[in-house]
Amino acid sequence: MEYLTKIKIKDLVQNVIETKLNRYWGETDYKPFFEALFGEAVIIQTSILHSFYTSFGMSVYEPIAKIL
Repeated sequence: MEYLTKIKIKDLVQNVIETKLNRYWGETDYKPFFEALFGEAVIIQTSILHSFYTSFGMSVYEPIAKIL
């Protein structure tokens, strides 16, 4: 892969991650049953991961395909 292509992809992914982290406001609702089973930290981590999956699906995969 060409160096410029790698840089474009890296910048795209980095920008999406930074934007998501800066705008993330704790989309987790109150879930007492799941918190009792798994703990609050796991619920928060799962919420953040799901948010990243959604962001990548909407903002990363298609632009990467266009770059390539």
